[in-house]
Amino acid sequence: MKKSFKSALCTILSIIMLCTVILPTVNALYDDPMSGRFENGGTASKNSTQEEIVYVHDSKFSTGYTRAEVVDVSSHNGDINWSSVAASGIKYAMVRAGYRGYGSDGALNTDSKFRANVSGAIAAGLDVGVYFYTQATSNAEAIEEADYVIGLISGFDLKLPVAYDCEFAESGGNYTGRFYNARLTSYQITSMCNAFCDRVVSAGYSGMVYANPYMFANKINAASLQYPVWLASFSDSAKYDGDYTMWQYSSKETVPGIDGNVDKSFYYIKDGTAPERFRVHTSKLNVYLGETAQMSAFFDSAEFLNAGCRVGGVTWASSNEEVLKVDSYGNVTTVALGQASVTATLTVSVPDSRASGGYTDYIQQKTIPITVSEKPPEPDPISSLLPSGGGGDYITMIMNLLSMFIKFIARIIPMLTGGLAQ
Repeated sequence: MKKSFKSALCTILSIIMLCTVILPTVNALYDDPMSGRFENGGTASKNSTQEEIVYVHDSKFSTGYTRAEVVDVSSHNGDINWSSVAASGIKYAMVRAGYRGYGSDGALNTDSKFRANVSGAIAAGLDVGVYFYTQATSNAEAIEEADYVIGLISGFDLKLPVAYDCEFAESGGNYTGRFYNARLTSYQITSMCNAFCDRVVSAGYSGMVYANPYMFANKINAASLQYPVWLASFSDSAKYDGDYTMWQYSSKETVPGIDGNVDKSFYYIKDGTAPERFRVHTSKLNVYLGETAQMSAFFDSAEFLNAGCRVGGVTWASSNEEVLKVDSYGNVTTVALGQASVTATLTVSVPDSRASGGYTDYIQQKTIPITVSEKPPEPDPISSLLPSGGGGDYITMIMNLLSMFIKFIARIIPMLTGGLAQ
């Protein structure tokens, strides 16, 4: 009887443990803010008889730019044969790193295919960036999301930006989720976008903000964004007057190596430049007055050196030397309380037979904001024992002193007895 009881108990405990493992996974799956896009057969193959759309590009990209195609993928695209993707001519990919759940708890989740997609795409020779689907409701949560992504991408050689996917979750064709329900102002949402990108830039990556024209017209102040825009506009033209670097033009494209529909974007690369290869890092974004910080910069130059490009040295500049100064080595010295930014500038000389001297110089710049604040006073262990008033406070003080004395005696006695024993 006892043996049967133990066996039944073990079975019950096993089921409970299994549920604790499986249920969060299931909840996370249905808490995925992208799931609404795939509710109605979003992964079905595009109709092969569909008339091909002729895409009209903004006139500002008509000269001086190279237009490349980018695929962006997530776990919803299943297992991907990246060798086939590369063989089709695709050279760029944006991979979903993760997302914050759109439920009230807002748990942070890693895309289940993230590592397989990033490592597979890089191994196949693609330049890769990542994106994170936010459901943040504050700057603090946006920074938390950035730190989460930084932890995921550490160790991967990313050539493209870390993009902040700033859109509302959908269910049944309606907006939903904690981000939508928070009813944030455009100032608050723009601030979150900048906070996320500031954080990833401080870790040595490039930042970018993804959104659709509705979000940019109503929820994000594009003029206040400090980072490039990845525009989502599923049409034959971008239908957006603001600046953008990528245009996601369709969610129903087909690419060899990827089953079903896949998102594709146009990436506008300025001719002769080395896009997103220049990275800047600082040891501290917030520095106390009297402290120093160290800036560093590096350029992924191997590809361009092989092409005959020449990469110059880095120069540093402070936007406000009354707040902080930076020397030629990137050493930051604080001067006064306030905010300032440090800009690193690099010159890349690209072979150009039409130019005087055979080279054209292109400037690469990255700017990082730094806040100088007052260092909080060190806590005084003695003053913390002193009473603030009242007889009860004096009793508390005496009890604290007595406790400290007892702890001191307890430490010193073993030392004394040890010495006598010798």
